[in-house]
Amino acid sequence: MCGYGSGQWYRYSSKSTTDASKRLDIRFLKKNGWLFTGRIGTLSWSIGDTPCGSIGYSVHNDRLVLNYKYTPHDQDESESIKRNIYFEKTSCNYGGERTWFICPHCGKRREVLYLYGRNFTCRTCANLNYECQHEQPLDRHYRQARKIRRKLIPEIDPDFNPDNLSDPVLFKPKGMHQKTFDKLRYKQAIKIDRAMGYLVKIAGINLDRLDL
Repeated sequence: MCGYGSGQWYRYSSKSTTDASKRLDIRFLKKNGWLFTGRIGTLSWSIGDTPCGSIGYSVHNDRLVLNYKYTPHDQDESESIKRNIYFEKTSCNYGGERTWFICPHCGKRREVLYLYGRNFTCRTCANLNYECQHEQPLDRHYRQARKIRRKLIPEIDPDFNPDNLSDPVLFKPKGMHQKTFDKLRYKQAIKIDRAMGYLVKIAGINLDRLDL
């Protein structure tokens, strides 16, 4: 359930990020069939293969009850915490219902809550940035290019690596219209060109500053 970090060119920010925070995602719970009344279990987080925390939970008709340990930064002993996260349900346009968390701090409907200190709150109340808000232009263009290229993986070329931006896109994925293929291939080329332009700009600035 942990998020993913990417890139290595970051500007300084005093804010923490959503990707670096433990979170509860009601969509994840529903997708895995864990949101039915009477369900009892444990939710855990990990970074790669390394566990980084877990909480116990039980599902009630109107709320999620959490049980977990919290250790303040200036203390060695943990305290046991029990929290109620209430639900709100809204009707969907084409039938059925959608379930939301109610942020314990601001009372607004949210799909995701983040552990902030000893409590779970929404991103706004926890003052968290999205990871992409910390990106420099180079990382942003690279990430966007790779995202497009993952839509262009061809079945006839198993060696194609969408993360390797120097690997050319030669074959159209099965079932994709030619017009869509050409459009996506053009978009990823534009993103790569912009990344290269940013590199040239940075190199030019550095060269102008050299005292030769």
